[in-house]
Amino acid sequence: LYHLFAENKIKKGIFFLIAAALTVITLFLPLIMQNGLDFITFYPSLVKWNMVIMNLTYLIGLLALAFLVVLMIISSKNINNVLKKDKNTIFALSTIILICSFFLICPYEVEYLLPAIPFALFFISKISNRRLITILCVLLILNSFVSISTPPNIIEKGVIFDETHLNIEKTKTTQKIIDMPLNDSIIISGEYYPIFRYLIASSDKSQILPVENNTKKNIPSYWDTESNRGYVYMADADEIIKWQNKGYKIYYMGRSACSTTELNYGYDLNALNCSNIFESVK
Repeated sequence: LYHLFAENKIKKGIFFLIAAALTVITLFLPLIMQNGLDFITFYPSLVKWNMVIMNLTYLIGLLALAFLVVLMIISSKNINNVLKKDKNTIFALSTIILICSFFLICPYEVEYLLPAIPFALFFISKISNRRLITILCVLLILNSFVSISTPPNIIEKGVIFDETHLNIEKTKTTQKIIDMPLNDSIIISGEYYPIFRYLIASSDKSQILPVENNTKKNIPSYWDTESNRGYVYMADADEIIKWQNKGYKIYYMGRSACSTTELNYGYDLNALNCSNIFESVK
């Protein structure tokens, strides 16, 4: 698009598109060979915008986000002059607009905006002065260690400490669930699935079952043969009903597993009489 519209060079634009397509196909070739094209799909549900704003504030930091807004207002007068002189800035801005446009059409996860960050920093560095850019970068780094929030908890631990503590608690909770006497059950684990996979794979009580080669139907990958218990990342409604008809009790691991299922398959686990296992973990 940059070559076509900014430089009016059709050959370069076509060459770039072909090169980009070949690169993408090469990178995704292992996934395509394993799953075909079934993994290319639209989620039936979208992320709410209040969650997008909350997650952005959490990842970037309230101070950095506020300073970024002020910086853009101060530097906005330089945008036209920079775009006229620097073609790389046009390319960066075009990329940012393209990524954000796709996200506006399909707002699934905030992380899908991550590819725009390096282009955004490059663009800001072109329209602003080095001192302001330095302050912004310091605030972004600071958010990893110290989080500035709204009252009553104005100063809290940063993202790194918060995520570390959260992962420790997740591991403890997962181990408690593994030790619980849940016979004839299947647990929809969601984001806890990698932890289950690690803990159960190292256990002598479990055996690995083959994973169905279909991204829309995930059967339990790990099974406790003593308690006849399975663990699965997520599953569609038909699989849930099928397991229930076989006498299995279906649990899900908190709101995240429920929202992940709703995001990917468009139904509420509670509507199928699935139970929140966290209510049993004290």
